[in-house]
Amino acid sequence: MLTHPLLLAALVLAVAAPSQAAPTAEGAAHAGASLFLQAIETPVIASLATSRPEDRLLELLDDQDASVRAEAAKTLRHYAQTDHRVKRRLEELLEDGRQPDEVRRECAKSLAWAAQDRSTADRILAVARDRRLSDGLRAAAFKSLYVAAGLRGVTDALRETLADGRETVEVRSAAAWALGHAAAEHDARRALIGTAQDRTLDASLRREAVKSLFHGLASNYDAENAVRALAEDAREPVEIREAAILELILKNQDRDAREFLDRTTRSQEPRLRAAAIKALGGLTLELARFFHLSHWHGRFIDPLEDQ
Repeated sequence: MLTHPLLLAALVLAVAAPSQAAPTAEGAAHAGASLFLQAIETPVIASLATSRPEDRLLELLDDQDASVRAEAAKTLRHYAQTDHRVKRRLEELLEDGRQPDEVRRECAKSLAWAAQDRSTADRILAVARDRRLSDGLRAAAFKSLYVAAGLRGVTDALRETLADGRETVEVRSAAAWALGHAAAEHDARRALIGTAQDRTLDASLRREAVKSLFHGLASNYDAENAVRALAEDAREPVEIREAAILELILKNQDRDAREFLDRTTRSQEPRLRAAAIKALGGLTLELARFFHLSHWHGRFIDPLEDQ
């Protein structure tokens, strides 16, 4: 509640000022409104009425403390898509090699939705592909391209990075993470399936590819068959089978899948049993976050929140 002295004075005068005739309720309301308008025309109240949160946050991007700059960059994600000043400043900091990784990572993540703009997507992609930078920063940049994953050049870059054996597991996993949001496209889906099935690869990379297939599982038989085979194959590592079993939540009305999940609830492996139990239920917020979805039951959830 505003407690500025001028505002309080206006309200007091509106109620207590004497008049020659008893005022009507309507007249008192008009008098109060008039005095209130006079009050907010003072410099202090006008400043309070016209200031915007993003203005102060933009100022904090120049703070001497890197942790403050990072927190401001994180908070500005709510404005990056709609305010050109915010988007441009975040892009500048993302590309600024003098900034510490913690600041540049938050800039990349805050630009994720603005990456629907091709120029912004290209700026994030340039950071993601720069092998001179740390794996952590590059991984954050790749994941921040999830909204732009369907753009032609971006999809190609994600597939190339996923397949590049010279890249680290962290960077390739981030490419798989983002590519999942284009898994409805044939080439992206085939790249993820190939990675998920390749037993010569690190299990954590394969697991990320399995999780990303969730985005293309509902209406694509090649993804469904690949995921079901991984879920049922006793030779596969537990972490691979667990992710594939959880993914069958989309198929728990299918008789064969349902029977498999029923059998797996009696597994001797606790992680597989727990996964099957979860898959027999509905899509929970926990699973929506596990598969890095951006929406759950009509509610937006930020898949980059914990990344």
